[in-house]
Amino acid sequence: MVGPTRLVRITATGDRRKDKRVSGISLPAAVDGVKGTIVNISLGGVSFLAEKAALKNGHEATVTIQFSDCDLEIPVRIIAHEDDTKQEYGLSFLGLDRKAFDRIQRAVTNPYRGM
Repeated sequence: MVGPTRLVRITATGDRRKDKRVSGISLPAAVDGVKGTIVNISLGGVSFLAEKAALKNGHEATVTIQFSDCDLEIPVRIIAHEDDTKQEYGLSFLGLDRKAFDRIQRAVTNPYRGM
């Protein structure tokens, strides 16, 4: 008897990123107390649009993402912030526990019902 299967990762053909990314979303979030919105998400990280420019490249922090059914706290590294006039940051996950992995995977694989 074969047990249930679990989708581990989706890779879009021709995409330079290793994880499928869902864009055009709006999830409330905060990074070390700086409020903002997640505007895209993957199993590797998120794009965070902050209410104010207050985060620094290379800094390790915690992002709290408010999904419709739960809040997740995930350690991240700020990896992209090219322009001090913009408040959009690339955040790379430093590790996902099983709950976070499953929740983000559901959001990525079924974005219309998974947020």
